[in-house]
Amino acid sequence: MITSVYHAIFNKKTSPLNIHHNFKVTKLLHYDMIYVYHHIQEGTVVDLTLDETLYIGEIRFKVTFKSFHLGFIHIPKHIHHMFNQVKQLNGTVSSILKEKYLPIQHLDIKVVQTVFKQVS
Repeated sequence: MITSVYHAIFNKKTSPLNIHHNFKVTKLLHYDMIYVYHHIQEGTVVDLTLDETLYIGEIRFKVTFKSFHLGFIHIPKHIHHMFNQVKQLNGTVSSILKEKYLPIQHLDIKVVQTVFKQVS
C-alpha cells in the first residue's frame, strides 16, 4: 500500500511540450540594425537577453545578433509567468519586411520554449 502511494506521488511521468511564441521586434532603427541588416534572413538565430532596466512587472528582452543590438521584444502580460525566471533565450527570425538595399522595417522573432507537462 505504501509503495503504491509513493509511486503515485513521486514517480509522475513528465513529457516535454514545445510552445512557440512569435514576437515583434521594436525600435529596429534606433540601434545597430543598419550595420547587419544584409546578414539577417528568415531562420537566422538571434540571442535574447533579459533587460532589467524596466519597471517592476514588465518583461522585455534585448535582441542581439553577433553582439549587434537590433531592438527589443516585449512579453505580453498574459504569458509573463512563462518568462519570470528566464534570463537568456535564443530565437529565430520568422519573418522580415524590407525593401531592396534598405534596412529591415519589420522583424518577427520565434521563441521556442520547452515546458514539461505531467502525465499520469
